Amino acid sequence: MPNLQLTRLVCQPFPSMRVSTLRVPVYDDPQEDLYKYFDRCADAIASEAERGGRTVVYCKNGRSRSATVCVAYLMKHQGLTLTDAFQVVKSARSVVEPNPGFWTQLEQYEQELKIRRLASHRSNLSPL
Repeated sequence: MPNLQLTRLVCQPFPSMRVSTLRVPVYDDPQEDLYKYFDRCADAIASEAERGGRTVVYCKNGRSRSATVCVAYLMKHQGLTLTDAFQVVKSARSVVEPNPGFWTQLEQYEQELKIRRLASHRSNLSPL
């Protein structure tokens, strides 16, 4: 991993690496609330990219939690739909499969992002 020139980890797997970290203490359980971390994780990934850094999003199996966080990032910062964001992540790592609870949370997040964008658009409209 040293050759990747990483500058941030989400869910730190390697404590000895000297990079910025963001820990997300969530089990891969459909009842877990990963939703509350979506904005924080997505913003951390985007912030790191804006300053030229690279981020690894890591979980034990690389199938559910990390994939869910990556999908949330793509939805928020790349403006992708849930379906399109999932396809991007799936094409990069074919084994991804967010658990049903995380998928439901992503569906809710997609709706929340639509509402935020609509509200932002409306507030940017000039009065007649």
